[in-house]
Amino acid sequence: MSTVIFIFDGVDTKIQCLKDDKMKNIFQKFSSKIHIDIKTLLFLYNGDIINFELSFQNQANSFDKINN
Repeated sequence: MSTVIFIFDGVDTKIQCLKDDKMKNIFQKFSSKIHIDIKTLLFLYNGDIINFELSFQNQANSFDKINN
């Protein structure tokens, strides 16, 4: 199991996921948890917009893969 940490309005929110989960599903869990429509959010990772269709495993860099 992996954990994705979102920083929104200065607050860290952790969402657990599987390495094969698509980013769009992880984003949906996050938006539901903070009660904000996913369509109004922009998701960045290392300064780049995240591809919703990639899995966590495909999106994460080597450091984050090691640390889950």
